[in-house]
Formats: sequence, structure tokens, C-alpha cells
Amino acid sequence: MSLSAYFADPKSTFIADASVIINLNASGRAQQIMENVPGRILVPGNASVELAIGATFGHDDGRQLVALMAAGVVGRIELGKDALLIYESLIDGSRGQTLDDGEAATIATAFECGAIALLDEKRARRICREHFPNLTVGCTAQLLLSADVTPFFHPAISRVLG
Repeated sequence: MSLSAYFADPKSTFIADASVIINLNASGRAQQIMENVPGRILVPGNASVELAIGATFGHDDGRQLVALMAAGVVGRIELGKDALLIYESLIDGSRGQTLDDGEAATIATAFECGAIALLDEKRARRICREHFPNLTVGCTAQLLLSADVTPFFHPAISRVLG
């Protein structure tokens, strides 16, 4: 199930894939954005590990995620028993029907918790639609539209978003 431009329930729980965290970090305003999202943002442990491994390639998103967690604007979630079965089915299969660890964990934990899966990669969104049609899926752009982020950006962008 896809979303309109804005998320409806301010009590929503969002499970964010590594790509969403990378995109928010790239904005230079990740903490301010997350503080203004109506709902709780969680990152699966698998996606956290992906971001930490990025440090070996010169990427800083793992450290930035740790700082966001320390600030209390994002939490970490681990795979539960039911989510683990879903996760395994998403990483094991034919090449066109499998996902990386973080994307699979995002879908599995969102399904288990009844949360919104935040995925930016097209293949992950397609596989999610095919296998979990009732799971609500969003992306970074929709998350930005759901938060009151206009004060954080250049006035021209604020006019477009606002």
C-alpha cells in the first residue's frame, strides 16, 4: 500500500532503511527533520550495521546515526521471531527477488510491528508491493513532506515545500 504525500497518523512508527538515513544525513539537517516528523523513527539493526560498515569506505553515516540515536530522535529495532522468518525469505532466493540485509530487515520489522516501511530503492519497493501489499511503504521524500521542515531550507525550497 503506498502513501499519499503526507502521513496521516501522528502516532505512526516508521522503520527506516539505511538509504533513508543516508539521504536525511545528506540534507545536513537530519536531526531537525527527525525531530519534526509526526511519529517515531526506528532503524533495524541490520541497516545500522550497513551504515557502520560504510566507514571503511570513508562514509560517515554510521557515526551520524549513532549521534541521532544518542539525541533520542531515532531508535534501533531488532528482528523479532516473526520478522526473522520474513527477513530470511527476502534475502534467500533468485537474484531479482532478493534484497540486501537492511532492506529485508526494514520490511520484516515494519510488517511485524504494523509500522510504515521507509524504502528508497525501487527494487525493494517493488518486492514489498508484490509480497506485502497491505504494508504501507513510504520514502525519504514523503517523510520530508510529513515533517515541518520548511524553516531548515533555503527560502526558495521552503516555498516549494510549503
